[in-house]
Amino acid sequence: MQFRHRIGRFWNKKYRFHNRHRHPINKGENIILNQLPEGESAIIVNNQNLKTIERGLYPGAQIFMLRNRHYEPNLVIAVGDARYVLDRRISKQITVIIP
Repeated sequence: MQFRHRIGRFWNKKYRFHNRHRHPINKGENIILNQLPEGESAIIVNNQNLKTIERGLYPGAQIFMLRNRHYEPNLVIAVGDARYVLDRRISKQITVIIP
């Protein structure tokens, strides 16, 4: 009984799978897209991937991070009315700034 209670406490923790050692991100700082936390908006500064530029991820576009979990291979962003699922390898090529 005691052992089950301890496991239950562990599994109910809020940050059990999140990386607690991430540094806080300041406004006006240039970061890579995959470092942008969930619920934050940013403006694209640099993008070298032609396929993502054609989808609307051009420099100057405002994006909103919908889902960014470090244990998942993809992240979900919103650009205007569109939602995109990006691979982490592609997101490492995109630089953003937090307004």
